[in-house]
Amino acid sequence: VFTDHMGLVDWTAGRGWHDARIVPRAPLPIDPAAAGLHYGQAMFEGLKAFRGADGGVRLFRLDRHVRRMGEGAPRLCIPSPDPTLMRNMLLAFVDLERKWVPTGAGTALYLRPTLFATEPF
Repeated sequence: VFTDHMGLVDWTAGRGWHDARIVPRAPLPIDPAAAGLHYGQAMFEGLKAFRGADGGVRLFRLDRHVRRMGEGAPRLCIPSPDPTLMRNMLLAFVDLERKWVPTGAGTALYLRPTLFATEPF
């Protein structure tokens, strides 16, 4: 089950990571020559948002996930995402999709930040 929205951030030479936004969930338009399709330039993280006993929403080890993605991206020749930008995007996303975070014991909303090379190659 997917939530109602998704986060997108663009990267271009000269500007780096920019235009962070949360948009309604929709198919991603992608060039058939995208490097992610042909050379496997893609990575993801998986983390959980869960409800505390007080009803508040928490993200499990957010900073570790952000750091790990930043360290792994160069291994795939992908520019590292700005850690503050990525952290803020995940927090904003969870805040917007707060209703999707379950309340039952042992349950969580699974988040999957993904880097995917869309540049035609």
